[in-house]
Amino acid sequence: MPLSVEEVSRSAPLTLEYFGEFEKALRSRSGYRQLHKERPEFYVVGNTGNYTLAPHKVVFKELTDVFQCAVISPEQTANRVSKPVIPDHKLLFLVCSCAEEAHFVAGLPNSIPARAALYSASVGVQTQADYPTDVSRIRLPDCDPKNAVHRNVVRLSQECHEIARADGGSGQLVALGTDLASATSDIGKIPSSEREPLMAYYTKIRSFRKRAAPSESMEEEV
Repeated sequence: MPLSVEEVSRSAPLTLEYFGEFEKALRSRSGYRQLHKERPEFYVVGNTGNYTLAPHKVVFKELTDVFQCAVISPEQTANRVSKPVIPDHKLLFLVCSCAEEAHFVAGLPNSIPARAALYSASVGVQTQADYPTDVSRIRLPDCDPKNAVHRNVVRLSQECHEIARADGGSGQLVALGTDLASATSDIGKIPSSEREPLMAYYTKIRSFRKRAAPSESMEEEV
C-alpha cells in the first residue's frame, strides 16, 4: 500500500510538493488509470516489491538471439554509497540472497545445455523471445557451498563476468563455456553419450543465428 497523501504531507511535505509539479503527467500514466484511478495517491507505482530493491539479481533479456543472463550487484555511487541496480522493463530478473548464489543461478541457464534447451522451447522470428515461463523449465537446484561442483559453477560464472567486463576475450570465454557445460551437465545428470551431440547442436544454433542476422553483430556469449 502506498503512503497516503496525508502521511506524505505530514512527514515529507517537500516531496509531495515536488510530486505535485508532475501530478498531471503522473495521473495520465496508463498503469495509474487502469489500476489506481480511484486512489488519491497519484504518485503510486505498481508492480514493485521488496524484490525490486534486492541487492543481488540475475537479469536476462526478453529478446535476444540466444539466451544470456548476467549477475548485477549493488553499484557504488559517486558518494561511495552502494545502491541496488533496478533493471528497466525489457530486462527480467531473478532475486538471489548473495553474489555467490547469483553466479550459481546465472551459471546454469548460461550453460550450453540450458541455452540449447531454451532456444528450442522459445518463440522467435528475427530474434528469440525468452519469458519467465521458459526459464522456469530449467531446474535450478539450491546452491550448496559445500558441493564442489556447485562451487565450480560459481567460479566459472565469476571468471566469465570478469573477462566480459575487461575485454570480452572470445577465446577465453569459449574455453570457460566448455568447462561450464561440463559442470552443469554433471548437475543435470546428462549422460556422457549425449554431451557431444548437444554441443554440436548448440554450434548449429549459433551458426544459424549468425546467418539469420548478417547485418547485426552477434554478442560474445559463453
